[in-house]
Amino acid sequence: MKPNISSNMGQTIYVGLARPGKAQADPCSGTSETDTSASDVHRAQIATIGSWRTKWTASAERRRQRWLDRQKQNEIEKRHKIQYVIRRKAYLTRLYQTRADLGMDNMRETGEPFMRYLARTYMSDLRLRAVRHHLRHQVMTPADYAEMMIWYRRAQKECGKSATAQMKKQKK
Repeated sequence: MKPNISSNMGQTIYVGLARPGKAQADPCSGTSETDTSASDVHRAQIATIGSWRTKWTASAERRRQRWLDRQKQNEIEKRHKIQYVIRRKAYLTRLYQTRADLGMDNMRETGEPFMRYLARTYMSDLRLRAVRHHLRHQVMTPADYAEMMIWYRRAQKECGKSATAQMKKQKK
């Protein structure tokens, strides 16, 4: 049985059975009720509104919980990124200091600068830029940095030439 919903501005909204005193036909029996009590209508109205309010509150609570979960996840990701950067800087600084302790920090003496060594091992260009920035501002002298960049650019060109040569060989 579908509820009758009637809403007029400033008037009571009756949801559920029918308005008090109005006749309502019973579609199953073919008879009509001549009177519906106000208490029946009121009970149906309260039940419908209570049901709607419960559903709406639960929905709002689920949305709020999802939003809180997203905020928490974003905070965790941000913290992980920051911790990764800190660990990476510490590792690279330690690596450079180890080479410096072995007397390999001066680029002219070693013949293979630190950045060239890193470029050969495992690092992407983006990471290398970050390392360059970090080393330039925290560890290296300007002369070492300039020398390192000369060697690094030369190594990049050599890698590029060898990669091009390999591609040509593969095509043949």
